[in-house]
Amino acid sequence: MKKNEPMVTVVVVAYNHQKYIRQAMDSILAQKTDFDIEILVHDDVSTDGTKEILMKYKDEYPDKIRLILEKENQFSKTGGGFLESVYSRASGKYIAVCEGDDYWTDPSKLQRQVDFLEKKPGHTICFHPVIIKHEDTGEESLYPIPKKGHTYTLNELLRHNFIQTNSVLYRNLRDYRGVCPDGILPQDWFTHIFHAKRGKIGYINNPMSVYRRHTGGLWWKDSNNQIEFWRRNAMRHIRFFESVEQLFRGNGLYLSIIHNSIGKFIDEICYEVGDRDDYKIASQIVKSFPQYVAMSMTQNVSEGTQPYLQIKDLKNRVDKLNEDCTTLEQEKKELLAQIHQRDIQLLDILNSKSWQITRPLRVLYKLRKH
Repeated sequence: MKKNEPMVTVVVVAYNHQKYIRQAMDSILAQKTDFDIEILVHDDVSTDGTKEILMKYKDEYPDKIRLILEKENQFSKTGGGFLESVYSRASGKYIAVCEGDDYWTDPSKLQRQVDFLEKKPGHTICFHPVIIKHEDTGEESLYPIPKKGHTYTLNELLRHNFIQTNSVLYRNLRDYRGVCPDGILPQDWFTHIFHAKRGKIGYINNPMSVYRRHTGGLWWKDSNNQIEFWRRNAMRHIRFFESVEQLFRGNGLYLSIIHNSIGKFIDEICYEVGDRDDYKIASQIVKSFPQYVAMSMTQNVSEGTQPYLQIKDLKNRVDKLNEDCTTLEQEKKELLAQIHQRDIQLLDILNSKSWQITRPLRVLYKLRKH
C-alpha cells in the first residue's frame, strides 16, 4: 500500500435509494478504525433525490467521499458490467461493498475484517452473516446460518451463494478485467467466485450488517411471482453460469460442479413452468442453450417425469428445426452452384464465335418482328 492511500475503499452502489441512502452512508461513516478509508459512491442516474443527498455528503466529507455520477443509466446498458470500472478505481488495499439500500450495524466491522485478512495473506475474501430484513412484514432472519468451526470453500461457493454483498471484504486484486461480464445475474455471486478463485474464503461468525428485501430491490421485485421472476432473470442467470464456466476452463472438478448447478437450475425452472403451462421461458432456454439442456436431461431429470418430457419435447422440436435449416441451407448451396454453372455456360455462349457471327441476324429478326 502506497503512502497516503486508504486501507479500505468502500464501494456504494446507489440507484433511487432516497429512502435508505442516509442510513447506509451514516453506517459507513460510523466505522471506528485505526486506518483511513475512502467511500467510492456510484450513482446510476437516480431520479428520486438520491444524487442530491449524496452530493451533500460529499460536501461535508470532501476528503473521504468520491462520487461517480453517471449521465446515462449503466445498469440498463450493461447489467452489472459497469462495476468493473468502479472496482478498478478503488485505491484501498481492500474493497468493501454496501449497496445504497443496505447498512452496517457494527462500527468495528471493517477493523475486524481488515485484521483478519492482514493475518491471513492467502485469503482474498472475508465475510460474515447478515440480518435479512423484510421491509413489508418486518420479519428478520440470519443468513447464512452460522456453522461453528466450518471452513467455507470455493467448491461450496460454486454450488450456492452463501455470501451477502454487504458482508464482504475483498483483497483488492487491482486487475478487474472480466470481473463483471455484461448481462449476467447475480453479479455479486460472480464477483465472489472471481476473488475466491485467487485465494481462500475467510469467515467471521458475527452478524454486522442488514440486507433489506423490499419491493424496489432488483433481485426480489418479482419474488411473489415465480414465473415473472424467471421471465426477467432466467436467461441472465444461465449466462452467469456460462461466465463462471469460462473462468474454470480445463478444471474438470470445478466444471463438474458448475454443470451440475446448471442442470439443477434448468430443472427448477421446468418444474415451475410445468405447473403453470407456460412454455415460453423453457423454449427460450432450449433455443439459446441447447448444450445445457442436454446436460440437464442426462444429469438431473428423472426420465418419464413431466419436466423431462417437457424438455425432451422442446429439444426435439428445436433439433427438428435445426435439421430443416441444415437441409434448406444445403439445398440453397446446391441451387447456387447450379446457377453459377449456368452462368458459366451462358458466358461461354456469349463469348463464342458462332454467337458473335449470328448477332446481326438476331438484330434483323427483332426489327422485322416489330
